[in-house]
Amino acid sequence: MKYPSDPNVGLVNGKFSDGDPANGIAASRDPAAHLNAITDELLAAITNSGLTASEADTTQLYQALAILAARGDFYTEAGAADAYVLSPSFTGFAPAAYATGMQVRFIPANTNTGASTINVNALGVKTITTQAGAVLSAGDLTAGRGYILTYEGASFALIGSYAPPAAASQAEAEAGTVTALRMWTPERVKQAAIAFGFWPAGATEAHSFAASGYQKLPSGLIIQWGSQASATTGTVTFPLAFPTACQSVQMTSQDSIRADKPATYSYTQTTFVYSVHNWDTAPTANPVTWIAIGY
Repeated sequence: MKYPSDPNVGLVNGKFSDGDPANGIAASRDPAAHLNAITDELLAAITNSGLTASEADTTQLYQALAILAARGDFYTEAGAADAYVLSPSFTGFAPAAYATGMQVRFIPANTNTGASTINVNALGVKTITTQAGAVLSAGDLTAGRGYILTYEGASFALIGSYAPPAAASQAEAEAGTVTALRMWTPERVKQAAIAFGFWPAGATEAHSFAASGYQKLPSGLIIQWGSQASATTGTVTFPLAFPTACQSVQMTSQDSIRADKPATYSYTQTTFVYSVHNWDTAPTANPVTWIAIGY
């Protein structure tokens, strides 16, 4: 759109003028062709956005611009797996050539099976790569999910997806070599940890955070803790039996005044014995806490 070039319109300094009768300057006239051109251009924006033109609605240009800004880079896809063909959703937004930095969004109809290409608005076939520049692997594009690609001068890079990524398979978790975006479930994380030796196969985690509780680690190590009320001696039963052995029990007096000396002995997989003496070796009854380690 530009100002009319017809000299009979009477532009002043290239713009419409109200004229200056005192100085013999006539007012500019706006020919029908120019008014029609303005209306047609506004209607093109409105209708290409998907709106239905309304003479009573004076906000449609604003609405159309908002729609086109939000969806102008969205394309419909009508190709096949590994060879995606994109057409603009809005005819007025059809690019005339590829340009570095241009982005396209689309929802593929077919999941890719390996290296893939894209052809946007019949401008030519281009390779789709990962952000690292590698060709796509099977499943990087999943049917029904939305994707964002950026043109990098020679190929389109897969930047991301605006839908949940595909779930990782057990094979992918255990291989640890897949670079595509994947959704990891707790089960897949555990499978990967086992595959790389961070979690022994068959190991389990368990815990109880009670006053007398325990933490069982995947390695098999078990840490247990608890407390005893005032007593000079006694037998404590572990909250959880050690499958193999109790290696150590440490006990601490909770008396803040006297220097009590708790002692632990006679460890079994399920119990230990303790006694408490004060500084002169006389038995004393004070509350104590303990922590045990075994496997």
